[in-house]
Amino acid sequence: MKTSGERDLLLERLRGQRRHVVEQLDGLSEAQLRTSSLPSGWTPLGLVRHLTLSDERYWFEVVMASGPLDFWPPGDNADWLVGADESAAGVIDAYRVAAAASDALIEATDLDAPPRRPESWWGQAGLAFPTCGRSSCTYSSRPPPTPVTSTRPANSSTAGSTWCCSAPPSSHPSTIHKEKRMAISLSPYLNFPGNGREAMTYYHSVFGGDLQLFGFGDYGMTDMPEDGLMHGALRGDGFVISASDAMPGAEQTWGGTRVYCSFFGDDLDTMKGWFEALAADGSAGMPLEKQIWGDIYGIVKDKYGIEWMFNVSSPEGEAQQPG
Repeated sequence: MKTSGERDLLLERLRGQRRHVVEQLDGLSEAQLRTSSLPSGWTPLGLVRHLTLSDERYWFEVVMASGPLDFWPPGDNADWLVGADESAAGVIDAYRVAAAASDALIEATDLDAPPRRPESWWGQAGLAFPTCGRSSCTYSSRPPPTPVTSTRPANSSTAGSTWCCSAPPSSHPSTIHKEKRMAISLSPYLNFPGNGREAMTYYHSVFGGDLQLFGFGDYGMTDMPEDGLMHGALRGDGFVISASDAMPGAEQTWGGTRVYCSFFGDDLDTMKGWFEALAADGSAGMPLEKQIWGDIYGIVKDKYGIEWMFNVSSPEGEAQQPG
């Protein structure tokens, strides 16, 4: 059995890590808490939400204490999302409450005890408990499912040993918590000579989606126009367009068009509508029409000088025409 000294050390380490998380948020504005500077799109508040649901509630409340997994939001990466109507203080307070509940469980639990609610995906992720010291892991307030054993991967330091723990009921949403890899994505980042906010509002009127705009003033940058665009992001169905106003001197490095924003898809009506909306205030460099490779393709320069390529693939067996 673990000694009180080991338990105290565990609690000290966990509390130190949690303090570090909260301290990093101190002094950030509401806009900064909700803005991502990472390709993943995850925000500081999103990280706190993830730590609350995953690191605290899932691993302690569910796995350690066999509590119900009824708090997990539906959808991929939903544990990283914070709604616009949720207050920052509320998200951070929920993290503190969950951490306190985890500490109480650690205080009341034998640290040598096996997890009371194991998950079937642990073996696939390389997680194992070399021996539980009993024929199956115990559950509280419910009958245990059929015990299973699995051999660890050959490259494991405990290759050949078995890990015991009962598989969860088939209805248990264990797949929600499988380890995920973030898909690599590429999106355009546009630079404007002081009219980025106007341009992004215009693109929002053309493409729809969810638009977020943050000024230099939101980040305390006093050497730039307060209402200038520090960062903007337009998130639509399958695309993200980001932009900012140019920093001093950046415009001097701009030359002719070297990069195009390109849309690929098979929704002719939607993409044709976007093309025509941009062309109405700009100019079509190449009409949207059938090309030699079989797709419908066109190029348009918008009123801000940004050039867009549209490639509409025809569904197999159909011959689309822009009309």
